[in-house]
Amino acid sequence: MYLSGHHILITGGTSGIGAALAAALHKHSNQVGICGRRSERLRHMEARLPVKTLVCHLSQDKGPRALLHWAQQEMPLLNVLVNNAGIQRDIDFTEGLGEYLSGEVEIRVNLQSPIELTGLFATFLRQNSNPIIIDVSSGLGFVPMGRPCRCTAPPKRPCMPSLWQCAGSSRKSASVYSRLVHPPLILSSTLTAVQGAAISE
Repeated sequence: MYLSGHHILITGGTSGIGAALAAALHKHSNQVGICGRRSERLRHMEARLPVKTLVCHLSQDKGPRALLHWAQQEMPLLNVLVNNAGIQRDIDFTEGLGEYLSGEVEIRVNLQSPIELTGLFATFLRQNSNPIIIDVSSGLGFVPMGRPCRCTAPPKRPCMPSLWQCAGSSRKSASVYSRLVHPPLILSSTLTAVQGAAISE
């Protein structure tokens, strides 16, 4: 994959790995679009980079299709989709499911969303040259960071490697290339909170 000349959409592109990818890919002469849940963070990214932005809640049933419709209108030459969006919460399962169900459901965003987006975007991406789908996984899916009976990122796609291998064969036959990325550990607000809790205990 050449690093320049692409039209790229990054989910969860307002902070952390997504924001870093947006900046790096723009630097290499790509046209970049990002989506995120928070409008203020999107405005901050617009102030930093000439990117297209959309407020999009992938935790909602209509989120993936809304993103596809927006991309078809605003990025008709799109050829790269980066499934990066993810939620990380520190949940105490010894207290039942209340804490888990009180916020956005991780499985919906971290697992179901990239599966749906792959299915929705594959045909659209094939209309343009060099179509690629990139799935960003996480080391936390293999080595969770949390206190006993707690989970920081359930599941930050620990099953993505298996899904990627299965989907990769079908994407290859359909001329859509696949890449799975395991980024290095970075210091985020979630990781800092977990580290602080561990130290306090």
